[in-house]
Amino acid sequence: MTSLKRKLLLSTSLLFLLLFIGLFFAINREITLTALPLNKQATQQLVSSKSKQINDWFSERISEIATLAEFSSRHNLTTADLFTETKAVEERQQNIYESIRLVNSKGVSKSWIAPSFSIQDRLYYQRLIASDFPYTVSNALHSKEGTHDIVIVLYRLPVPTSEDIQYIAAAINVDKMEQMAEELTIYDGVGELVNQPANSQSKLTSEKPIEKWITFNGHIELLPEWKITYTVSQRELLQTGLRIRSITIGLAAILFLVFIILLLFLLRAFVKPIENLNQTMTAVQAGNQLVRATITSADEIGQLGRQFNKMLDQVYATQQENIKGQIRLLQEQVKPHFLYNTLDTIQWLSAEGDRQGVENVIQSLSDYFRVGLNNGSEMTTLEKELQHVSSYLTIQEIRYEKQIAYSYDLDEGLLNAIVPHFLLQPLVENALYHGIRPLSTKGQQLIIKVNRDEKNIRLRISNTGLMPSIEKLKAIQDFLASDLTHRKTVGFGIYSIAYRLRLTYQEKATIMAAIQNEHFIVTIELPLEYKLKGTYL
Repeated sequence: MTSLKRKLLLSTSLLFLLLFIGLFFAINREITLTALPLNKQATQQLVSSKSKQINDWFSERISEIATLAEFSSRHNLTTADLFTETKAVEERQQNIYESIRLVNSKGVSKSWIAPSFSIQDRLYYQRLIASDFPYTVSNALHSKEGTHDIVIVLYRLPVPTSEDIQYIAAAINVDKMEQMAEELTIYDGVGELVNQPANSQSKLTSEKPIEKWITFNGHIELLPEWKITYTVSQRELLQTGLRIRSITIGLAAILFLVFIILLLFLLRAFVKPIENLNQTMTAVQAGNQLVRATITSADEIGQLGRQFNKMLDQVYATQQENIKGQIRLLQEQVKPHFLYNTLDTIQWLSAEGDRQGVENVIQSLSDYFRVGLNNGSEMTTLEKELQHVSSYLTIQEIRYEKQIAYSYDLDEGLLNAIVPHFLLQPLVENALYHGIRPLSTKGQQLIIKVNRDEKNIRLRISNTGLMPSIEKLKAIQDFLASDLTHRKTVGFGIYSIAYRLRLTYQEKATIMAAIQNEHFIVTIELPLEYKLKGTYL
């Protein structure tokens, strides 16, 4: 068992380490192949969203200027009246508009407070004159009237004024758009509003050329020569994935410690009782009648230990009483090597991690002992006898890896019938060990059939496999037809069954053996109605 514990600890630790290494490389791969592209996509979406926000803000300014131009043409305003309206807009939104001037057909820009000057040589003026578009936008300019960078929106009046005013020139501060661009603070990058993007260079790129930097661009529809640039290092984009990796490593380490603690606890709670039972079984095999299994739990293993201790007490008590040969029968049926082999089966199932198989064997072994002990009674119901056989076969089926294919053909109306205890199990064991097991081939059949006629209950055990020789079969048949005084030709199982049937039912019960259709068949017939200890069958 010590080696089993060591194997479990080493194998599970190695498995956990391999899983951890695989997880680590999988996370790194996902960070590179998935997280980085996703973060790039998300960052680009945010930059594009910010570009749209600036574009919407600038669209509102154009709408304001367009509304002013439409109002002037609709109401046929004079130049003075139009200056009154532009003054109102400037005062209402003085943080947005540096100034709003009026331009005549000769390109002279006029203001209600500042001197006039010509804009005929300005590119934005020449561009608007050469097109039919209602407005044009200049590049970045430095305001002569203020201290801010501005852009000029030159908007064409639908109808010139009576004083030949044909355009409205609105100087819009760039500060607001720059502030909106600088609000891009997703990572530790820098957001910039850039005019002439082909000639611009990110500040971070020039200051830290060693880092790998990624620049995202967001174009502004209404300002074709302007864009938003957002520059961030690749490491910053991967920061979330790297944090996830660090958290995963930490959690994996914690889970590993919890797993080891839990495994040690399970080994103590699960393997230790089995080890105790194994040691007890070894001591029993050595002849120590004082040893008993130590019971520390109330689960199936604890129940197995209690049943095992109870079984030992029953065996030793029966040995002392020596009542009607029952001691020898119990010794034969619950002999230590059966438990030892079963515990070995539990051990290799546990080593393979087949917990369900372990539970099935333990439950079947527990049922086998519980039904087999039968509270010390020599009689039981046919249902319990079949349950006892079923528990035995379940253990053997698992032990020999389903080499046995057994089946039942039962008349369920007979399940409450009273029969001698240990009536079927010795025959099933003989069929298994002397017929099926020697061939070591799977698919061998074992059939238990229970039916009735007008007077008798008929129990039949048939099996394929190795058949007895003609001489051996003849010896068994002769013994069963005799007075049972000479038993050297048969095993104790058949002898004890025949002897107890004769003792219980006198001549009204029979046991027969035959070979039919490559099946070795043992048939027992019991009287259907027979008074036994005050109970009718």
